[in-house]
Amino acid sequence: MSTRLTNQWTETTAEAFGNSDSVRKGYKAEIMYYKYALPIYDRVEHCPSDKQKQLEGCDIVLFRKHWSRPYTVDVKGNLTKDGTFFVDCSETGGILDPRKTNDRICHVDVDSGWAFEYDRNHMSHYCRKAGLSGRLALFNVFISIFPFKTRKFKMETVYGEP
Repeated sequence: MSTRLTNQWTETTAEAFGNSDSVRKGYKAEIMYYKYALPIYDRVEHCPSDKQKQLEGCDIVLFRKHWSRPYTVDVKGNLTKDGTFFVDCSETGGILDPRKTNDRICHVDVDSGWAFEYDRNHMSHYCRKAGLSGRLALFNVFISIFPFKTRKFKMETVYGEP
């Protein structure tokens, strides 16, 4: 997790947090998810510069004609090759933040293309019940057992700078 460099709204994550490896990985993960979703859904929107969507935790918006509403995904580039990822269980900017309205969260390993996705409300409830509120929780897709539906899938990696 990076510290914001400015309190002003910026058009890019790199302007807000600096052009670090973690910022580049996060953006690359978003591009990978976007490209993965394009042939699957009727319409896909990538929202990196939409202030309201970003405040809500919505990087990607998915549309299908038969759905009653679009679904939103917060994409994280923090899945490691050994399957670990962290979840910020804070109420300010984390998964327990009431301003976050995204439906799903997807952790991506940008090097291998593996991804792990789950429902935000289910993980929020799990974090509260497990006493993880206000903490940074570390999980592993191969070891952690979640009492709700998750999915692991592989997508094509993006080489070079996105």
